[in-house]
Order: sequence, then structure tokens, then C-alpha cells
Amino acid sequence: MPTPLSLPLPSLYNFVPLADQVFFPPWWPQVSHDVPFREGLCGSFTIEAEAMTPIYVRAKGNWQYLKKKATPEDFQPPPDDYTDFFKLPDDTYAIPDTSVKGVIRAVLEIASFGKLERIDAGKRPAGKDGDSLGYLRGNTQNDSGWDYSLDLAETIFGRVKGRDAGRGRVAFDSLRALESPQPLSFQRIVLGQPKGKYAPTYLKQTITDASTGHVAGGLTTYGKSSASLRGWKRYPVPQDGKLRDVPDPPPLDPNVLGSPPRWDLASHFRPLPPETRFDGQVRIHNLLPVELGALVWVLEWGGDERGRKCWHNLGLAKPYGFGCVRCTVIRNNVFHLADRNAAVDLAACRAKFEQCMDHFTGEVFGKKWSDTPQLRTLLDMADPTLPLPGSMEARYPRYSNDENKNEFQRYAQGQYALLPYGDPTLRSPEEVSPTLAGPPSSDVRVTPPPEPPKPLPELTGQIAQVSFLRREGNDLIFRLKHEKEPFDAWLRKPQHPRFCGEIKQGAAFKLQVIGTEGNAYILSEVQSP
Repeated sequence: MPTPLSLPLPSLYNFVPLADQVFFPPWWPQVSHDVPFREGLCGSFTIEAEAMTPIYVRAKGNWQYLKKKATPEDFQPPPDDYTDFFKLPDDTYAIPDTSVKGVIRAVLEIASFGKLERIDAGKRPAGKDGDSLGYLRGNTQNDSGWDYSLDLAETIFGRVKGRDAGRGRVAFDSLRALESPQPLSFQRIVLGQPKGKYAPTYLKQTITDASTGHVAGGLTTYGKSSASLRGWKRYPVPQDGKLRDVPDPPPLDPNVLGSPPRWDLASHFRPLPPETRFDGQVRIHNLLPVELGALVWVLEWGGDERGRKCWHNLGLAKPYGFGCVRCTVIRNNVFHLADRNAAVDLAACRAKFEQCMDHFTGEVFGKKWSDTPQLRTLLDMADPTLPLPGSMEARYPRYSNDENKNEFQRYAQGQYALLPYGDPTLRSPEEVSPTLAGPPSSDVRVTPPPEPPKPLPELTGQIAQVSFLRREGNDLIFRLKHEKEPFDAWLRKPQHPRFCGEIKQGAAFKLQVIGTEGNAYILSEVQSP
């Protein structure tokens, strides 16, 4: 007898709805590495990423172990070098630059109404014409002019498409872990990749019951010419940072009661703990202020009170809540190409980006950028204070060879689709593709810049206990703690012999504070280390 279905359809992922128009920045044809913009910006800024939940990015691993994987009957846990966190050559734990860049680019593509183009077409079922992606994308977004036009993410990060390639103007350093964190206990989780052919979740459906996700008149399937993609796939961050329940692997023999789990199917890893902090630089070349503002907005989720509650997620086991990080810009060394002495206000750059998006969404959709379903859903899925929609369970449907227990099949047969995410007002299928409108309405306003950062505590003249972080050129950077709050502190071109050789990360010194620069203290060697 079939087991009762839990409604609505459970899921660990959801989608940001797609708009039918893409934003192509008017300046994209003028982008160049060799010809500077009149308002071009160069330099770098430093970001800090704090882990809000356990985080894991795999190291290079013992691939010989994978080639000789044990059978389920005699499976043994993998060696440490396969489960360890990613490390730099100096054995410092770090989040690789490619991971950071991928996360930031993905959010920017959504926030700036970019193309839904970077999809693995091999994982999509073919349409009637054999095209596994094109007919779906064409039904979802107006893709005219895509072959030659660049969206904002491509304009900043570059793209490669056949012989048409353009270099990016942003480079990320790997983010180094601070203060030598210690890995947590051994984890093992089955991490199967959701299949893109599952129409109840991946295709846009006309939901008639917002409490159950029921679809009247039959599910839209990939074989239908009207099929269109649901949107940008995202893993919502866990509510209050609490990891989600992880199911056991399937039994070795499903026909034998008490059969041992198939741990050979699981991923094995040792994450770093919450509150682990990483930092590193973002280097830019010939960016416009609006483009720099887009980067800063994405990194800090807007920098306002709501934004500080939002998290990015990266690395392994994101569906279960691992890998949530909160990013902050902690130091700004960006300069104008035309005047290197002119300060660059990151808050003003961010306001330019918000104004740019307000203008686009006002002209095309007749509403402020912050009021579009796309941005509201993106922020909702990154907000740890929000639960899943309705009574949705945070798990995947259960698969079984028994048709009465195979939930994937039974949800599809019962015509249930995945509920939209976030605010209940977004749960109307008509909101997925906003109606085109004329000129922007009178209530479209430029988002005002946030309040300036609080000044650093006054410590000039005091002797401070600091710990060494890293070298940057001829300078040394330390971590200074005041009333349990960490700050960066710089020692410019040190002369003392103890600072001229190798220094172990975390080594403690007592140095004098002589002033401040931006969000960091400046140190002096007046006191010997």
C-alpha cells in the first residue's frame, strides 16, 4: 500500500524566478584592458569571510584511494589527505580563488538580470528538435542578440564562447584562514546531484494550490514546446545556521532487514568550524565605479541592515547547510586611473550600481529593483532568519525501487510541483515573468548610500598585543584585538631584524599604535618584539 505523501513537495534547493529581459550594460562595447575609461578604477580591496556554519572545500586528495575504492562489504574511511580542507603551499587553510569567484559571479548574474547561459546542457533532456537547452532558454528569456552582447557579469568577469573571448578585469586571491583553525570531526554524507530532468522542480509550472503545490491540468514536461526553465537554482541557507538532518545511505541489501548502510557512496570530509575567518584581496583593473559597486553590493549583499543578515554558501554539502559565509570589505586600496590621490568611496560606487539597476527595472518592469521578484527571492534564499516556504520539509524526495515508496515518481504522478521560495506574495505563477511596462514610475528612487562606518576605537600611543597574519609586499599585517573585537593593523616597511626573516603565522608581538588608515591601525617598532 502506498505510503502517505508529505505535502508540499520537499526540497533542499529552489529557484530564483527568471525575468524575460536581460540587462546589457550600454558600455560593454568599450570595455578594454588597454584603453582606460575616463572614470576607470584600479587597485585592490581586502575582504574578510567569516564561516557561519561548518565549511569544507576539498584538498587535492589522495586520488590513488579513489582508484582503489573498497567494495561496500569491506569499506574503510579514506585517508586524511583525502578528507582535509584545501591548503596553500605553505600549509595554510584557504578558500581557493576559483571558489570565491564562482560564488560572486553567480550572485551577480542573478542580481543584475543576466543571461541564463552557463548551464550544463548535457544534464538537460533534449527537446523535440534535439536541442537540450536552446528551446528551453528561448521560451524563458528573450535571447535575441546574445551571441555578441555581454551582460554585466560577462563585462566584469569576461567570457569564453568559441572564438569569441574576452578577459575579465577582476582577480580574486585565495582567502587565507586566520588564527590556525582546527578541523572538526569526520563527516560522511551522501551527496547525489539532483537531476535536471525532474520536471516538477526544474520547469515552470502553473500551481493552483499555494499550500500543496498542486498543478491542475497536468505537469508541463520537457516534451512540450511551451516548456520553460524555472529559474536560477540556489541552495537556501539554513534557518538560524542550524545544519539540516542528513539521511543515512541506502542499505547494502534493501531486501534484508538491518542490512548495513552503503558508506562507500558517501563523501568523506573534515570541515573547519563556524567562526573561522578568512581574508584575501580582490584586484581590479579599469573598472567603472558602477561595476565596482556591483562587486561590493554582491559581496556584502547591499551593505544595509538586511544585507548584513545574508550569507553566501560555497564548498561541499551546501544542501545540508555547510559552507555559509558572511563577507565584509575591510580595507580599500582602490584608486582613480586619472588621479591616484583621489579617494574612491565604495558606498558611492554601490549607490551607482543600485541606481543603474533601478533605472533598468523601472523602464522594463515599472518597479524598483528591490521590489522585483528576482531580487526579493535572491535575498530571501540568502537570509538565515527565514524558514522554507509553508510546511515544506528540508530534504530530497525518497527514491525506491518499490513504486509505492518512490516519492519522485509519486509526486509527479500526483501533479505536485515545487513551491516558489520566500514571501508568500511571490507564490503566484504570474509573478515569474513580470509584465513589461513603459517609462519608470514616479516612485522609482535611487537607493541612498548607507551610513558611514563607525570610527576605530582611539588607541594611538598605546602598546597593543598583536598576532602576525601575513606579508603584503614590504609591509606586515597583524591582527589586533580590542575588547574582543578584531582589527587589522599594519607595520610599514619594518627594520627590526625579527621582522625581516620568516615569521610564523599567529606569532605574538607587542607594538605601539601610532595612528589609523581607513579601517586599520598603523603600528610602530618603538617597542621591541
